[in-house]
Amino acid sequence: MLIRNFTRWRGLTVLGVIAIIMVMMTGSVYAAASTIVTPSAPMGWSPQNVRNDGTVAITNTQARDGDGSLEFTQLTQDDKADFEVYWDPNSFPDRTLANISAFSFEWYRASGGTAPGHFVPAIRLVYRNTVTGEAGLLIWEDVYNGGTSGVLVPVDQWVSEDIFDDNFWMRAYGAPSVTIDDYNVSLAEWLANADEEGPSIDDDSDSDVPHDLSANIAIVGISVGIGSGWNGTFDGFVDNVILSFGADTVDANFEPDPTCAGTLDCYVDAASGSDANSGLIGDPLATIQEGIDRVAAGGTVHVAAGNYPESLDIDKALTLDGAGQSDVTIDASSFNDYSIEVSASDVILQGFTLTGNPAGSAAYGIKIAGPSPTRISNITVQNVTVNNSRRTGVDLNGVDGALTHRGRDRQ
Repeated sequence: MLIRNFTRWRGLTVLGVIAIIMVMMTGSVYAAASTIVTPSAPMGWSPQNVRNDGTVAITNTQARDGDGSLEFTQLTQDDKADFEVYWDPNSFPDRTLANISAFSFEWYRASGGTAPGHFVPAIRLVYRNTVTGEAGLLIWEDVYNGGTSGVLVPVDQWVSEDIFDDNFWMRAYGAPSVTIDDYNVSLAEWLANADEEGPSIDDDSDSDVPHDLSANIAIVGISVGIGSGWNGTFDGFVDNVILSFGADTVDANFEPDPTCAGTLDCYVDAASGSDANSGLIGDPLATIQEGIDRVAAGGTVHVAAGNYPESLDIDKALTLDGAGQSDVTIDASSFNDYSIEVSASDVILQGFTLTGNPAGSAAYGIKIAGPSPTRISNITVQNVTVNNSRRTGVDLNGVDGALTHRGRDRQ
């Protein structure tokens, strides 16, 4: 991880230099945001201004603190995508420009994109004058805060940005909208705006600041995004957005919805499940194979009563636990291959009926064999019925230590 804001500090003491070195050695001064934002619990965040082939979603493609982050992609300069959160200034009257005490976020640019090298996700403060209704954006971009146009930013690593003292440019909403083409103005300087031409706009500029950003100007939202004129392709990520107004903090740690992936228990129900579900108890998957693919090695796929028209490939240690021979049917009658293929040690199959293909020339029931010349071991097949398999019911090759037992269903 890279901490970029150090390059912008001035007047460092010896102790400050030592602190920087210690941070670089230990990794980070930033903690993960405490508010978990997920697709099913977005906490007010939502995609906005998504155009053409631009995308934004919480994914597990590039995990930061946890299992995921907020991913942005684009294919052409016509694409755009933002992710935003808003709040009612009447409910949060102390969320004003003057009360901002901290502002930071983290970004990641994946290598391989063809968009100009200086582009990274932008972050914006949405402001509003609650008396006049004037509103607009104060926009942070890396290129105006230590970045260089056309020069590739760090890629394939997370970059932490403390942007509280950084530069923001203004886009004022109105008729028409006005952009203030002065990119070297900090939040404090916007706040100190005393004359109509703004804190540091050249006297020769024809653009006056349209909005007086007084101390009581309300901050009503945060927006992060990419695109709108970015030539080329881009894939990037954002996480750990933190905006503080003293003790009041708006933050976001973007995480995908929890799933059974990598856990020891996945649940499957043909009647009520969906492979888009988490696979956790009460939110089952629809297919057994999806449960097999997700569950951690050594875990259990719990199969509810029902009919499952699929064939299975088991390549890790696990327990396939059906609700009972009379209740669970794995229907592989349309497959001309192994109905269930096991190629790993320490597998338990129990509590189901397998219906094979009686006409398939290559149709097997349960095939248990390691990849030659590897032998596998500790295989248990119990309380399982195999019907209609043309070739074999249970075929074991290169297996050390196998137990097959057909008993009564568990009561």
